[in-house]
Amino acid sequence: MNNPKLRNASPLVVSPRDACVMLDIGPTKLWALINSGEVESYLDGSRRKIIVASIQRYVERLRAQVAAVDALPKKTVGSLRFNRKLGGN
Repeated sequence: MNNPKLRNASPLVVSPRDACVMLDIGPTKLWALINSGEVESYLDGSRRKIIVASIQRYVERLRAQVAAVDALPKKTVGSLRFNRKLGGN
């Protein structure tokens, strides 16, 4: 970027590869998130772009789910944590 005002700007969109790095997931999981609507993307010509704000919202939803589970009584938490590992809620 040649504009000095934009040099330190955060990107609004990233490539699927960069999104995988940001989320520490593989491409299969990323496409599942895109297909389910959890993460937003669009095509720019033939290149897929992932919207960074949607990645941030996804992470915030995950954090809220973990906080909700952590706030439950201990007896309930054990079964929910087990289900979370299997992909359930």
